[in-house]
Amino acid sequence: MIKKPVIENYIEIDEKVILINELSQKRREEMADTLHDKMMETARYQKVIK
Repeated sequence: MIKKPVIENYIEIDEKVILINELSQKRREEMADTLHDKMMETARYQKVIK
């Protein structure tokens, strides 16, 4: 029987490596927004605030 791989995602915050699933839902959403903004800035997109 073939076992499915377990994928765990980690993020470094304040020089500490933390399992993303250990963060609160609110903190995960904040991190996702921050990462999204940084990736979009790299592609030269700018966030429009209305």
